[in-house]
Amino acid sequence: MSAYLLAAASVAYGGAALLHFLAQRRRWLLRPATLMTFAALSVQALLIVAQALRGMPMDLFDWLQTALFSFVLAFAIWARGDRGAGAGAIVLPIAFAVTAATALLGRGSGPAPLHGSALLWLHVGFLAFGFACLALAGAAALLRRLAESRLRRGAFGTTAPLPQLQVAVRRFLGTGLILDAVGIALGAVYARAAWGAYWSWDLKETVTLIVWMIDLCAYLAVRAGRRLALGDWLAATGLVGMLANIWAVGLLTGPHHFNW
Repeated sequence: MSAYLLAAASVAYGGAALLHFLAQRRRWLLRPATLMTFAALSVQALLIVAQALRGMPMDLFDWLQTALFSFVLAFAIWARGDRGAGAGAIVLPIAFAVTAATALLGRGSGPAPLHGSALLWLHVGFLAFGFACLALAGAAALLRRLAESRLRRGAFGTTAPLPQLQVAVRRFLGTGLILDAVGIALGAVYARAAWGAYWSWDLKETVTLIVWMIDLCAYLAVRAGRRLALGDWLAATGLVGMLANIWAVGLLTGPHHFNW
């Protein structure tokens, strides 16, 4: 059942990505793109429920589904009206790529320490929603760079107004930083109970902290209203760093290796 739901979600995300891309020139496709996005979210919600009902050990598969669902749901809520116009051409291809790549994953090598504890789920939940906000900030920042480039060239396209994108980048960064800070703190408490130390400088922990600090610098630059381009590129770098943290770091050994 999970394999079929994952395949259906991948197809739906792929269709939504294509429609959002085409809607850059054909605005009437925005509504079908939105409907396809919600269809993909619905299928992915069923996938998450199916995984929870099976009682499988928490691993990278669960983390990806939770984080990706939060990411696209946050986009769908934000993009109502013209606030997020054009962002779907960035957000949905990312969602499709991650979902399609997830189909290549096997289940983890075993349950996480303290599997089933509320602390573990809170740790993962806060980080997942924080990831969603920071990733969406990176997408909005890329869209702002694209919109400014189009204005300079006199080109046309479907994008939200620059002031709205600036507000979106700042708010998503602020929210994501708080959520991820709570998630990291809960992770430290979890690590103490599971492995005997609050912090072990495990590669996944270290990269997560580095990405959080990059996004903090982006937030400070955007909030100050200066060096907006630097803030946007830092937010985009944070997005790339999070994706690398999920995939590349998960391949290495360490306390978080149970994710694979």
